[in-house]
Amino acid sequence: MDKDERAELIAALHQSTVFAEEMLDLNERLLDALSPGANRPDTDEIESMRLAVARWQDQMAKLRQRMARLTIEPPERTQ
Repeated sequence: MDKDERAELIAALHQSTVFAEEMLDLNERLLDALSPGANRPDTDEIESMRLAVARWQDQMAKLRQRMARLTIEPPERTQ
């Protein structure tokens, strides 16, 4: 693995950690909202959560592509 591939792999792993932290935060917010006696999130907050989920779905698709590109080596060509 060369330096560029190593840097790309480290960046992808960092991105996956950030994504996981954001998802855990969102889950905590949703659980708090569903707890008995909790105030329901307002429409703006719900819309913000929906936008975050859409952004994270896009980021996950890109992360999967990056990880596949770094971890799957094409077979060597014989000539």
